[in-house]
Amino acid sequence: MLMLDKPVCLTDRLGDLHGSLVIPGKNARGDAILIWSGTGPTDRDGNGPSLHNNSIKMLAHALGEEGFYVLRTDKRGIAESKSALEDEAQITFEAFVEDCCGWAQYLKNEVNPNKIYLIGHSEGALVATLAAQQMKFDALVLLAGIGMKPAELLRRQLGGDQINLTADDLKKIFEIILSLENGKKIENIEQDLMEQFRPSVQPYLISWFKYDPALELSKIEIPTLVIHGTQDLQVSGENAERLAAAKTDAELFWIPNMNHVLKHASKDPRQNYGTYNKPLLPLADGLLPKISQFLKKE
Repeated sequence: MLMLDKPVCLTDRLGDLHGSLVIPGKNARGDAILIWSGTGPTDRDGNGPSLHNNSIKMLAHALGEEGFYVLRTDKRGIAESKSALEDEAQITFEAFVEDCCGWAQYLKNEVNPNKIYLIGHSEGALVATLAAQQMKFDALVLLAGIGMKPAELLRRQLGGDQINLTADDLKKIFEIILSLENGKKIENIEQDLMEQFRPSVQPYLISWFKYDPALELSKIEIPTLVIHGTQDLQVSGENAERLAAAKTDAELFWIPNMNHVLKHASKDPRQNYGTYNKPLLPLADGLLPKISQFLKKE
């Protein structure tokens, strides 16, 4: 039997959520993995409106070749799961955690695995961490995960040398972030800031900003692997160090020259971010072997 990539659907009270289940071939282990995608409107393959790299799809297929059942999904309101969200203002971070748990239960029901593992990428690392507090998983893998409070991460990203914002623009953005951090919405957003801080997305940001990923990870008791690339320009290595320090028995593993979308890249920002739209570029060397080795021993 050859490996299959099968479309699957999970129906809840708000509509249908969609994903893909990789069914391994003759080397099937009987163990299953749920992968939760990263920041923003990313679909099951790790792609979005301005990026097309297929990183999550490639990882799922590679793990399928290793004998795992692997489920990856479109987030609620995104791609095929778009109809499951009528109003963007209704989505919160906790809703994604609930969806993650729902898909994990689906995987348990449909596959009935011996063991079930959870992988979270970028912002999805926190979703996975919170889901692991609510459901039993056998191990947790955090890829390019955020390790500091999201509001602080945004401040650092936007204030970095690679972002050409004026002091006045930064002041306006930081004031918005502080307000949301304090749980207060801002109705009057300037047009050039609407994409990032439109009123309909503010409830989600408020719900996300209240979490400290490192603190939440410290509450997890299952084996945990923290993986970070040395060329991640989007989420600094300090985040990985914070996560590993919060859970002293977690394993921290660095992938040389891997960037945020799990591809081989240089320090040059133009080349690095250029990989975000190279779907045929393979995953960084060392990523698959490490994940596979870690999960097979747990």
